Amino acid sequence: MNNSPKLFRRLFQLTIALLLLSANGIGDEATIRIDCTCQTKKNPSWCEINVGDFAEHTYVVGGFRKPGEPLRDGELATFCKRHADAICQCDDVKRFKGTIRQ
Repeated sequence: MNNSPKLFRRLFQLTIALLLLSANGIGDEATIRIDCTCQTKKNPSWCEINVGDFAEHTYVVGGFRKPGEPLRDGELATFCKRHADAICQCDDVKRFKGTIRQ
């Protein structure tokens, strides 16, 4: 059997699909940097009780700017919590905040 026509048709379909994907700009989102801050204590069990003082730790997380409205404060806090450094001992989202670097 001669599979050349089927192979040619498959290669043509693949080429068209790749051209459509590149024309749609997939992966072309602008990058952003988010300055995140967490309030932390030396021991995670101290986070919800009145033992020790909170210290602030700042770290930077890279991401992609998605179309639509910019992230609100609560969404930035959740983003920062999800990407927290190991130094951030407290788990409550209220201990996190973030700002988008301009």
